Amino acid sequence: MENHQETKEEALQRVRMANKEEYCKIFDFAIVWVKKQFKVFNANDFKKAYLQVHEMPQQVNLFGSVFSNLAREGLIFRQGAINSKTPESKSCLIRTWISRQYKEKQSNNAKNKNNLSINFE
Repeated sequence: MENHQETKEEALQRVRMANKEEYCKIFDFAIVWVKKQFKVFNANDFKKAYLQVHEMPQQVNLFGSVFSNLAREGLIFRQGAINSKTPESKSCLIRTWISRQYKEKQSNNAKNKNNLSINFE
């Protein structure tokens, strides 16, 4: 009997397909939510915002699958990492993210700052 170990991508795909309706609901919410984020955020921030409007999904790991696909599609970008503040996570390290819109705003601000010319007349 062959021992097959599931890859991360295979596991995420399995979770998405088994819970396609919930996944789509969370992903659609995430697309709108991240566009409004002009600050650094993490998965706990997103989950809190989602749960203020919707019920907890049956598969909590759908949130991870959603974030993986948001990053793959270039809608969010990894910024760094912090210790989680949720009691159940026991201060584990979690990634922080920025939205594409926030990244573009930062880039435009940097370009504008570099394009300033100073006259000393």
